[in-house]
Amino acid sequence: IEKELRRSRAAGNYMVDRGFAVMMDPNNGDILSMAGKRIDLETNKTQDFAIGAFTTQYEMGSSVKGATVLAGYQSGLPHYKTFVDAPLVFKGKTRKQSWTQMGAITELTALQRSSNVYMFHVAMHIAGITYRPYGTLPAGLDDIKKMRNYYAQFGLGVKTGIDLPQESAGMQSNPQMVGGLLLDFAIGQFDTYTPLQMAQYISAIANGGYRVQPRIVTSIHEPDSKNKIGKAIEQRDIKILNKVNNSPSDFDQVHKGMKLVTSSPQGTAYSTFQGSGADVSGKTGTAETHYYGTNKNWWGKYTYNLTFVGYYPSEHPRVAFSVVVPSVGNDKDHVSKNIAKGAIDAYKELEKKYNKK
Repeated sequence: IEKELRRSRAAGNYMVDRGFAVMMDPNNGDILSMAGKRIDLETNKTQDFAIGAFTTQYEMGSSVKGATVLAGYQSGLPHYKTFVDAPLVFKGKTRKQSWTQMGAITELTALQRSSNVYMFHVAMHIAGITYRPYGTLPAGLDDIKKMRNYYAQFGLGVKTGIDLPQESAGMQSNPQMVGGLLLDFAIGQFDTYTPLQMAQYISAIANGGYRVQPRIVTSIHEPDSKNKIGKAIEQRDIKILNKVNNSPSDFDQVHKGMKLVTSSPQGTAYSTFQGSGADVSGKTGTAETHYYGTNKNWWGKYTYNLTFVGYYPSEHPRVAFSVVVPSVGNDKDHVSKNIAKGAIDAYKELEKKYNKK
């Protein structure tokens, strides 16, 4: 994390001062690593900030789109539903669009290439809104609450239940005027979440729909005078908090889309993972936001949060992970994807080490 933060700062991203990576076993909730680093902008020294992985929250951008697609399925959207990715224009000439126009696409391409417009159509479907060019967007707070209820099944917007104090549930606001904010919600640009919540969310996708409670401690033992593990006085078993209301075939579709993100030339993480030998599936995220970090002189400056969530290997995943790097000045920087690749590379080396033993 520190290496990539300093590389990014050297490339001109002077507002970047922190980054997080959480890796957990998606099947039992064991936290394998929860890391955070923060660079003191006055001394240029690196501080440990692992606590920020579950006490600070950020707009996560497109990495939440797996939840949006699965919410669409729950509301009756069929597999391989086609929407045309072209700019949407509403009353007052307000435009909402993707980073490029993709034409007629399904949810697989929407995940692969990170289509905003596809997710906008999913959100309108959930809200029962029919898009009409130059028309209004009659969305209300109840529509956002409905989306929040879908997301909560994955652990987004609710506490993960980790066995640590002071966990944040993220931040929600209840605006009087909703409109386009419903669309922003569907692409991760409204509510905020913690890096740990993102790891729990992608774990639920990796394991086929089970929200598992993260755990730092599996058991507590009495002391033993012979420097051995004493009698167990508390056992913390695997705890399934809820089952996501999607079918196995729904998850199969999202798994296909997330595999395309890393394995196909048009995938948004293909350039990072091609030739790496790591069978990773995942989703990139870029949230357009404003700086609200430690330097008050920069507050309000336009910036990006870069994120990546994924799991390894794609079939029968053994680990799931989230990476969050706020306040990056250049949305083309690969800082979050590079950290993710480094984490998986490190895990693979540990696998070799322990398998030999």
